[in-house]
Amino acid sequence: MIDDTVWMVNDLLQRGVTILCEMTQGFDLDLEHGIDPEFCTSKMINPAMAMAEAGVSPKWLGDVYGVLRPFPVRHDEGTYLYAEAKPLTWDL
Repeated sequence: MIDDTVWMVNDLLQRGVTILCEMTQGFDLDLEHGIDPEFCTSKMINPAMAMAEAGVSPKWLGDVYGVLRPFPVRHDEGTYLYAEAKPLTWDL
């Protein structure tokens, strides 16, 4: 099924349905507030931006939950915040 997701999400919200919106990336990769500009994404990472990308008014914002990864993730050989971290692999 292909549908207008912006209309669908807003219609559900107006009918009282609670929706969970998952964001991409992580807080330390935020374009404006990231730790190292060299490793930041090209966008801001916060609840308001997640709603804007979904086409939803901030008036619908309810509870905000955060998930913290307690270990670093590296995708290259840069120095980044966690210089001692090694790239993650599935190897044991």
